[in-house]
Amino acid sequence: MFIRFLETRFVWIFLAAVWFGVFFPVFGAFSGITSFLVAVLIFLAALKVDFSEFVSHFHDWKTLLGSLFVLKVIFPVMVFVLLSVLWPSVALAATLFCLLPCGMTNPMVTELFKGKTSLALAFTVVSHLLAPLIIPLVLLAVIGKSVSFDGPGLFSTMAVLVFAPSLLAFAIRKKFTASVLRVQSVLTGASVGVLSIFLLILASVNSAEFLKWPSLLGMMGLIIILYSVLVLVGYFGLGQDRVREERVALSIAAFRFNSSLGLYLSSAFFSPQVTAFMIAAEIAPAMYLLVFERFLKRMN
Repeated sequence: MFIRFLETRFVWIFLAAVWFGVFFPVFGAFSGITSFLVAVLIFLAALKVDFSEFVSHFHDWKTLLGSLFVLKVIFPVMVFVLLSVLWPSVALAATLFCLLPCGMTNPMVTELFKGKTSLALAFTVVSHLLAPLIIPLVLLAVIGKSVSFDGPGLFSTMAVLVFAPSLLAFAIRKKFTASVLRVQSVLTGASVGVLSIFLLILASVNSAEFLKWPSLLGMMGLIIILYSVLVLVGYFGLGQDRVREERVALSIAAFRFNSSLGLYLSSAFFSPQVTAFMIAAEIAPAMYLLVFERFLKRMN
């Protein structure tokens, strides 16, 4: 019964975790374990993925790279051009936001929404590998200014947080397939619990900024609009002629970004307003999951 509750009410649980963290920032003291929690989430998600199925997505590498080109090059450039006219002060921030690689926790979120976890994991891996190339080049093209960040460092982070947990999970699943299949529902419940703790700590760390939400309201509204457009691009554009599970994975890959990387880049290279936009982007994803959940129900 409890596992069923976690599986059906996870969006509300995530929202509760965020707001609890905002009003009780003491949990920010545990910020040092967030990387470990991400690795655990990747591990739990990968346990549900068949390795051969994961590898199969790379056989169609042209489609994979083409989808990322649409999401991480064409769409950010379009956002910059449009906002340069409509809202110039946030054009750069929104462009940087759209350039960010797919979120580290996307595979787990995809699994909760009954999507194709292996496809979500493939997008997370490839988008992070390409980020040190795509982000500087697109920014140089649209604003005439590039940024440099620690590409090898990003790769080593991926190795620890994504590659290692995934390979360990694939090995365990291959060795103990029957046992893993028997505890599928328990794995889902554990994923909800771990992600809730992650969101609680993240909200606690940024609670002072979250409490300034009225000043971030316009930016959050823009982020929600960007999310909605990206979900439609992922579900109906990139997901055309695909089964529902793959459409869900593509939609989540399209709108959930690695916002922590965005906070680092904005604080290191850009103005406080760009950083404020990234802070707003920390608030929006958990809230938008409720909208996304209702969208998927209408698509059923």
